[in-house]
Amino acid sequence: MKTRIFTMNSKDDRYARTNEREPTILVKFRYKEQSGEVTDVGTFHLDLVALEAKGVVTNRMTAKGEVFDIEIVKRRGTFWLQVREGTSIPLDRFKRVR
Repeated sequence: MKTRIFTMNSKDDRYARTNEREPTILVKFRYKEQSGEVTDVGTFHLDLVALEAKGVVTNRMTAKGEVFDIEIVKRRGTFWLQVREGTSIPLDRFKRVR
């Protein structure tokens, strides 16, 4: 399983990752304030195949094989996995505790 670092910018309160090839990833998620301060939100285990089946991640075929597109948004102080304006799941459900 690959580890990825995602940093969401508070200017947009949205983070998008496209063309992810790994079906399961560990995400170290951070949030960057307008002041430039970066806060660690947590580490999350994402099974992208299962999340695609729930409708909160998309997958598609490319010339190099299957890839996943991930979007995380912040609404009312909570981070959510979602596809466009569709179904969403709180990111905290996938937090890895250690």
